[in-house]
Amino acid sequence: MWSAVPSYLFTQREFAITLQNEAYLRYNSYSSHTELQKDMIRLNPTRFEIGAVYSGAPKDRKTIPKAGFKPVERELVLDIDLTDYDDVRRCCSDKKICAKCWQLVAMAVDLLDKTLRRDFGYKHLLWVYSGRRGAHCWVSDPDAMRLSDDQRKALVNYINLFKSGGGGPNKYGLKVDLKSPFHPMVQRAVDTLSERFKKVVLDGQEVFLPEENWRFLLRIWADPELKFEEQWKKDESVSSSVKWNSILKHYGLPTDESTTETPTPAPAPTKKKTGPGGGKRRVSPLETMQNVMLHYGYARIDMEVTKHQNHLLKSPFCVHPATGKVCVPLDPASVFDFVPDAVPDVRDLLRELDRLSRSSAIPSIPIIPNPAPADWAATALHSHVLLFQKHIDAILHDRLLAKQQLNQTSLDF
Repeated sequence: MWSAVPSYLFTQREFAITLQNEAYLRYNSYSSHTELQKDMIRLNPTRFEIGAVYSGAPKDRKTIPKAGFKPVERELVLDIDLTDYDDVRRCCSDKKICAKCWQLVAMAVDLLDKTLRRDFGYKHLLWVYSGRRGAHCWVSDPDAMRLSDDQRKALVNYINLFKSGGGGPNKYGLKVDLKSPFHPMVQRAVDTLSERFKKVVLDGQEVFLPEENWRFLLRIWADPELKFEEQWKKDESVSSSVKWNSILKHYGLPTDESTTETPTPAPAPTKKKTGPGGGKRRVSPLETMQNVMLHYGYARIDMEVTKHQNHLLKSPFCVHPATGKVCVPLDPASVFDFVPDAVPDVRDLLRELDRLSRSSAIPSIPIIPNPAPADWAATALHSHVLLFQKHIDAILHDRLLAKQQLNQTSLDF
């Protein structure tokens, strides 16, 4: 399964480098991993990005006819950034991150991982912590690698639920305004969110605690019979969960029984929206509730990153220049337990390597043939490297299997 000769997937791959003086070098390519390693040591970049596989070696692009130099393969990539949640999170803002708002990223990872696997059948997904305030997904299935720009655009438009990429709310202010019956993918997202909405959005972020936010919540329902304004304005300590459950109980919707609720007014009639042809379409309270949950909890992704085959994305295991954190792989099965602050930074690793050099206890690598000494195996990166290797091994296994099946088909013919 291992080969000393790199394929075109490496030799015709673009690598982009940012130097210490902010110089940006694109279209680098290498004939071997040792050549790449030597260049990294020589240049000592602050940022390292991986791009598409081209029809020719990117370093030779000036000798290739312009029409003949184009991207031919690239992992399908998705980018989640917490700055897109600044209207949801109240614990942090801008470039800051904590365990509470990481849960919003975790919900996005959970939702997107299910969609990519179940709706598209992709198997080889690598989730990577960005090093600061987000996560990246690399989908390496052959079908995903060969998607054109138009196909990538269609795929991300399928996944995205926000109006105008998250920037076009409806007249009530909601960024999600879907009509029932929901598409199965949307309904699955709602079902998944319902398990985490209270803990992550209501209790974790207390989104409806500020007056501006609970007034927004009331405006969404557009129901004059929701008479909570006076009470909530008088008592600023009423929690988001209590406010949310009070509205749900008003409409007879399921609530969290463990939450102490405020008194509820008499039931109000279902609100109406203008439908096609100017008629009135009844909007059920359940539909509004689900749209609110999607508005606050559904995955917010940078669509432009996914749409283009030649887009560059920060390499796994590179060091974030601002935080010093290493961009480590994530296990989506335990993403809610991931702690960004616990990710090793380059200073931690250097201290570990210093202790290792003094002890001379360098372990061997158990995951490749003929194990060789490896200093990373005794550092905090160990589990993350093993997770990455597991991902690579699965890709290699499927490629080898596909090659064997192709050879068998040829022999049978």
